[in-house]
Amino acid sequence: MGYTLNVISLMSLAIAVGMVVDDAIVVLENMIRHVVDEGAAPKAASASGASEVGMAVAASTLTIVICL
Repeated sequence: MGYTLNVISLMSLAIAVGMVVDDAIVVLENMIRHVVDEGAAPKAASASGASEVGMAVAASTLTIVICL
């Protein structure tokens, strides 16, 4: 017999990947806001955009890790 994954493991993996993608979208949108609305340079926008939402992303990631 080979290795098997049950349905609950696959669902939790899908939810975890979805949360990571959602966090990446939030960070990217914040960076784009800095570039487009405020006219910041891309490197400065990435640093400030990531630092503004960093705590929320870290909390979300830790929640995923604890639940799994």
